[in-house]
Amino acid sequence: GGSLASIASMPHCAGYASGDDDSQVESIMNKIQATITKRREMFAQQRCANFESYVMNEGNQLPIIALVLDNYAAFREKMYRSEDQLVQLISAARSCGIYLIVTGSSKGAIYYKVTEQISDRIVLNMNDSGSYRDILNVPTPIEPANVKGRALTVLDKKAVEVQFAVPFDCENESARTGSIQRVYDEMSQHS
Repeated sequence: GGSLASIASMPHCAGYASGDDDSQVESIMNKIQATITKRREMFAQQRCANFESYVMNEGNQLPIIALVLDNYAAFREKMYRSEDQLVQLISAARSCGIYLIVTGSSKGAIYYKVTEQISDRIVLNMNDSGSYRDILNVPTPIEPANVKGRALTVLDKKAVEVQFAVPFDCENESARTGSIQRVYDEMSQHS
């Protein structure tokens, strides 16, 4: 764990937990559950069915929350007791404006009960071309070009190629992380 540790210093990051700290992970999951409960109460008071209808009402503002889970296989290995709770959170979270971003390094890395709850998928380069079809659940007559940041996703029930930018032209990942950290520090000073 620890590949996302630098996000902890972002001014809009509410929390960070390393996969090595079960109590931190459980605390974040409990906070997400409490947020879901609170938002459902707010929606009911305004007679709104979900996040989207709530923020469409004039004057209602509520931030979108992103829960990032990097390396699902490692999470599952260490936190297998919390997996059912995570599936329940994912199921309830979307209608409350809480979105999960989960990464895996192979087609079977993410538990099928979790993938059932994920509607939008992005697949970076894979070694096995059949993995694109299996993960995206659509025919994939194309494969992403062998370019950093190139991926496939689904648009209008078809596999399409997309490109993600790599921030900062740096010689290595350590230098890139340092550049990103300087931006976070600058953002913190202005928030």
